[in-house]
Amino acid sequence: MNLSFLKAALIALACMVSAGQAAAQSTVDISVCNRTANDALVAISFQPVGAKPTDWRNQGWFTVLSGDCNYIASTAVANFYLYAEVAGNQSVYWGGNYNLCVVYPGPYDYLSRGGNCKRGQTAAPFVSLSADQFGPYTWNLDP
Repeated sequence: MNLSFLKAALIALACMVSAGQAAAQSTVDISVCNRTANDALVAISFQPVGAKPTDWRNQGWFTVLSGDCNYIASTAVANFYLYAEVAGNQSVYWGGNYNLCVVYPGPYDYLSRGGNCKRGQTAAPFVSLSADQFGPYTWNLDP
């Protein structure tokens, strides 16, 4: 086998692996860990990788069983919004003061560009979160 061909192939392979690692490190990979005794339902609003800056993807409901951690979504921007509630009990929830629209009973998945909730949607108090670096990001649901 031609040694220069083998060397060129190895260099090309190393470049592809390096590029793949760089791409993987340019996202925030959001997970939710449920550290409570109850199952939880999670909703998210985020900008999908490659989306226009005005497009926000809204998804729910992701079930996170008691004691489990689940991957929810990946984004290329640091800011995103999450909301969770105890399965079957909307009065027990984790959120903040940023109202976004959810759909009950779900599941739902839609793009939004801001504005008011539409027919069939309900406002829920999401928490605004910001990752300080690319890679894994975990939101813990504590009792």
